[in-house]
Amino acid sequence: SRSTTTMGPHQRRRAPRVVALLAFCAVCAHAKTKSAKDWSKLDEASLSRDWEDGDDEEELMSEHDVYEAMVEKRRAAAGGAGIDLSQLQNMDPDQVKSKFAHQQANTGMAMIFATLAKTQASGAPWTEEAETEIAGQYTALLQSGGLKVSVYRIDPRRLLVTMQTGWYGEDVIEFLTAQPAVMKATWDSIDYENPDVEQEPDEALPPSEKTAASTTAKRKKQQRASSSSSSSSSTKKKKKKAVEKDDL
Repeated sequence: SRSTTTMGPHQRRRAPRVVALLAFCAVCAHAKTKSAKDWSKLDEASLSRDWEDGDDEEELMSEHDVYEAMVEKRRAAAGGAGIDLSQLQNMDPDQVKSKFAHQQANTGMAMIFATLAKTQASGAPWTEEAETEIAGQYTALLQSGGLKVSVYRIDPRRLLVTMQTGWYGEDVIEFLTAQPAVMKATWDSIDYENPDVEQEPDEALPPSEKTAASTTAKRKKQQRASSSSSSSSSTKKKKKKAVEKDDL
C-alpha cells in the first residue's frame, strides 16, 4: 500500500511563497555578477538623478542651504512688513522696548548672556569646573529640544549662549530663567530675571577675568614703582650722609 500525506491548510497557504522564493533564487544564480569594469561604466550623474527623482526641492537642499533660505525669507518678511503700530496700543514702555529690541536677532544669529545665582544649588561657591559643567548641561538640554545653540563659560558666574536661529531667542530666555542656577539672562542689553532666585546688583558680581588680571597687573606695577622710588630715596640719603661725613 502507498502512504499519502495530506497538506494542512497552513501548509497550502505557504506553498506559493516557497515556490516564489525558489524561483527568485534560481534567477539570482544565473545572473551574471558585475565586474569592477562593469561598475566603472556606470554614469554617476545619471545615478544621482535617479536617486533624486521624486524628491521635493527642500529634501535635496543641504542643511546650510535650508538655513540660508530660512534667514532670507525672514529678512524679506521683516523688511516689507514694517512696524505694526496697532500692536503697541496695550503695551507699557518696557514691553515695547522688549518686543522691538530683538528685531535684528529675529533674522539671524543671536547671543544671550546668563548670570548664575550667587551659589550652586547645594550652597557651595561656584568654581570654574562647576560653571563649565553646567554650561555643557544647558547645551545638551537645549539641543535636545531642537535648538542649535552652544553655551560657554566666559567669566566667573557668566555664561554665553550663541545661537544660529535668533528667532528662537525667547525660548532660550524662557529656559534660562526657569533654571534654579540662573539669576538672570541678558539679551540685547535687556535683563530677564529669574523670579525664584535672589537678585544681586551688577556691582556685587565678581569682576571678569580680564578685568581682574588687568587690576592685578596694575597693582603689581604700582608696587614695583613704589619699591623703586623707596630704593632711590634711600640711596640718595646714603650719598648725602657720605658727603657730609667727608666735609667733616
